[in-house]
Amino acid sequence: MRKGTRAYIGFVELHPTNVDSKVDVILKHYQHTVKKELGGRAKAMVVTGSRASAVKYQRAFQKHIEREKLPLQTLVAFSGSLPDPDVTAIGNVAVPEVTEASMNPELRGRDLAGVFSQEDQNILIVANKYQTGFDQPLLTAMYVDKQLSGIAAVQMLSRLNRRADGKKNTYVLDFVNDPAQILAAFQDYYEDARIETDSDPDLVAKQMTKLDAANIYTPAEVNRVWAAWSDRNGKRGALTSALVPAVERFTNRWSRAVYDDDAAARDELDKFRSLLDQYTTSYAFFSQILNFGDTYYLKLSVFADLLARLLREQLDGGERETVTADDVVLTHYRLEKQRDEDLQLEDGEARGLQGMTEAGMTRQQERERAAKAELVEKVNRFLGGLDASDEHKVSAVELLVREAAENTDLQQQARNNTRVDFSHSPQVRLVLEDSVWNQNRQSEAIAKRFQELPPTDLVELAMAFDLWEQSRAG
Repeated sequence: MRKGTRAYIGFVELHPTNVDSKVDVILKHYQHTVKKELGGRAKAMVVTGSRASAVKYQRAFQKHIEREKLPLQTLVAFSGSLPDPDVTAIGNVAVPEVTEASMNPELRGRDLAGVFSQEDQNILIVANKYQTGFDQPLLTAMYVDKQLSGIAAVQMLSRLNRRADGKKNTYVLDFVNDPAQILAAFQDYYEDARIETDSDPDLVAKQMTKLDAANIYTPAEVNRVWAAWSDRNGKRGALTSALVPAVERFTNRWSRAVYDDDAAARDELDKFRSLLDQYTTSYAFFSQILNFGDTYYLKLSVFADLLARLLREQLDGGERETVTADDVVLTHYRLEKQRDEDLQLEDGEARGLQGMTEAGMTRQQERERAAKAELVEKVNRFLGGLDASDEHKVSAVELLVREAAENTDLQQQARNNTRVDFSHSPQVRLVLEDSVWNQNRQSEAIAKRFQELPPTDLVELAMAFDLWEQSRAG
């Protein structure tokens, strides 16, 4: 239910009516209240919740500015590329991608932050990028359309706390957050903020030792990946081939652990995957303040990031969204002012800041365990009561789905249909039934239960393991 709710909320947030209404409010407020500050030099930032939202905001701003002939300039900042959120896929035609450069043609290769500092620039729309560590003294207003909490809220809104001659007022117009939660976030770090636990400077070295000890890769392979990654004239194929040995070692061990129903081995491999992400995060944090004195630390951070991504593609089908709002139509929408808030901080005991430690890096792993628990519960709805471990039952369904997702007909259907339409396709049922009979690695009890399941239950179980997404990625 939570995932479905998020999908519908995302649909509404990105709907043109919603975005246009907010842009209209922002422009009026900026024109009448903000722009006159600092002798007419005041700048504003619009904080969005996603790259797709940032793209839609930029286009809505441009439409309003052109239609009303406003003397304003906007820029949009986000990382990487994404499919154009205003283009709907038709058949096998690929959706064109948009980038920061394509959305800001006036940059012409120049640094975006530098261009925004020019006098003729007024509003910067951001998606994650520039939300922390961005120093622009003329920034006077912030329009927030993203959920904020904790230290992230403090860091984001503190972009306004840059001194400039004549700067007396700052403004925040928030479309989504509860003022009490924002106040609570700042109160935690007001006056008596302190560090309760120090960051462990040896954390990166400890994580490196654990990664090396897993024997999934060799230092020579790390060096080859680094050479391919840092070669500006290199080809993607060279980078991928350099990662192949490590991927094969991991997937071979994973398949063996699944075949042997070795829960301990699978748990160790899961920990290795989590550690890859943790090492990348830890190195990025500590490298800002520490000189490790050995380039292998940097090389391994690149290697770990790329290997983690490939393993996600191999074993999980990449990052997945399991609920869509494709069939939802927005019929009513109203944007209304709730209230003005004067958030005053109070003296009192503040919560301490937590440093980066090995214990703190386990949170992501706990989230992964929770996700697995949901799958186990789903599996036991259909395979409960069998004399087999949960790991074995989950592995059986994973293998079933992986084999079915290799079917070229399903791959074609998944790319050309929504998740709902795909799940009702007769071809899905036929392929799953064939896959059940082809599973030689499953225990006789599980295979027998698969054969006894009604086709609708079999489809529901396969969809819980993302047959649709894996087929699309195949």
